Amino acid sequence: MPRLRWFACVVVASLLALPSAVAGQITTADIVGRVTDATGAVLPGVTITVESVGTHDIRSLPTNETGDYVFNLLPIGTYTVKVELPGFTSQSTRVTLSAGDRVRFDAKLSVGQVAENVTVVGESPLLQTETATLSALVTEKEIREVVAQCKANGSPARQVPDLTVASKPADEAEAGITESDLDEVLQAAELVISTQFGSTSMLQRKLRVGFAKAGRLMDLLEAKGIVGPQEGSKARDVLIRADDLDETLTSLRGEVAKP
Repeated sequence: MPRLRWFACVVVASLLALPSAVAGQITTADIVGRVTDATGAVLPGVTITVESVGTHDIRSLPTNETGDYVFNLLPIGTYTVKVELPGFTSQSTRVTLSAGDRVRFDAKLSVGQVAENVTVVGESPLLQTETATLSALVTEKEIREVVAQCKANGSPARQVPDLTVASKPADEAEAGITESDLDEVLQAAELVISTQFGSTSMLQRKLRVGFAKAGRLMDLLEAKGIVGPQEGSKARDVLIRADDLDETLTSLRGEVAKP
């Protein structure tokens, strides 16, 4: 434990040794955000395009499974950010990046014609700087005080509480489909099998249910061998072919667990 405390002091002290000129060498910034629909459900696969107003350089990427996107290491300057998804109104805004900025632009899309566009101008809930440089968060004086306390007192490091989330009981999904669940399970199965896309957020969006409910439906589909297990943030593998949809739905109707 003494070695661990000494190592922590050495790390903090080494930060003080970094020349202040390093902060001045930062010449890039980031743009991040999340895209949701009018109900608040996240939208994966949305095309995000950023274009430099000065150089007209363009970068584009899709939102991930959780509706998030990140553009790292953008040269400082002014950018136009455009958010597009077929079947929804597009949305755009303009941001100005300074060195070290991490600007967040969260877009909320509404169902509409592709030709429609909503321009967001300086709305603080959607456009804000997420983080600043280290010097704005911790002053040099505060760091020196921490080092002095470590040397003088050798106070033990704080224990990190155990934040392990208990997993759901294994038999929760295996208990079967109840009559109250049947309609939603059938809708979920039809969506997943017909699209061959095992996405919890898709169920949340299409069935207009909460995230917890969509997750439970996906667990039920896993228990019935329709989708594979969750692996990180990517969509689950669909184990049933689209050609077998009708047979699968018939089988589900016959497996209703009587309460």
